Amino acid sequence: LRTELTRQTAFEEELQAQVSALQRDLADARDAASTAKHDLDELRSKYVEAQSAVVAGAQAQEMVRSQLEFAAELKQRIQDAEASCDESRRHAAELEERVAAAEREGSFYREQVEEQHNEHARLEEANIKLAQDL
Repeated sequence: LRTELTRQTAFEEELQAQVSALQRDLADARDAASTAKHDLDELRSKYVEAQSAVVAGAQAQEMVRSQLEFAAELKQRIQDAEASCDESRRHAAELEERVAAAEREGSFYREQVEEQHNEHARLEEANIKLAQDL
């Protein structure tokens, strides 16, 4: 009976040691699960941040694309305005040439009119002198 009691006591002690080891393993597993949950929460938070960064990046990319389109439109407008300005300069130069030609022509006609006026005045004087001589 004593042997049986000793054996059962040893068995109980062995079981108690196993239970203690299992309890330690359970506590370690709970700690590991808590750490894993914390890590998972951190990863989820980082994932949400990364998603937000991706969305912000896409929005920034769209904004850059929009600004590039606007810049291209402005560049085209500038080129159109420069072409219009060049055309206006050519037209102004053409008009200046026409004005200069008209001024030369006007000067020529003024000289002719003045010569005709002088000739008329001379003829008038000659007629008066002729009339007086007669």
